[in-house]
Amino acid sequence: VEAISVETIRINLLEKMRGSDVPVETPLVTGSVKIKAAGRTFTDLTEAYHHLVGAVEQEPDNAELRMKLGNVLHTGLRSDLAATHFEASLRLDPKSIDAAYARAAAMVAQDRHREAAPHLERLAQLCRDPELDEDLCRELYPALAAMAQEVQESAGIKVDFLSPPRNI
Repeated sequence: VEAISVETIRINLLEKMRGSDVPVETPLVTGSVKIKAAGRTFTDLTEAYHHLVGAVEQEPDNAELRMKLGNVLHTGLRSDLAATHFEASLRLDPKSIDAAYARAAAMVAQDRHREAAPHLERLAQLCRDPELDEDLCRELYPALAAMAQEVQESAGIKVDFLSPPRNI
């Protein structure tokens, strides 16, 4: 999951910086990298997707499986389908920084800026939680700030990094 999460963040940032419809090259879609998910290794996203769908059907309350399936869908450029799995992962594990980031990033990618604002605030609040991975939070901060700026520019909503998030 970490490799997919990091690669998803990288792809999103590069696409935003480029500002074009030219796809970013990624080893996750060429099959040159092995994808580990649900105890197996896969050579492409389609294979991982089909296996994870079956695994989620078997264990619908498994936050980690939901997150992995969401990442595979998001990496496969289907953020609209990934959102359901990110939300389910967050319901099952409310302190999942990965799921909170992925959900907010999916909304921003879909230009759903107004809806993304409270999710970005939730992510900022999670990053202040002393029980969570401080290094991961530091790595996510530039992406969080960039998404907050996009939300403010597009929807006129200032994301509050210090207060508890608005109702989601």
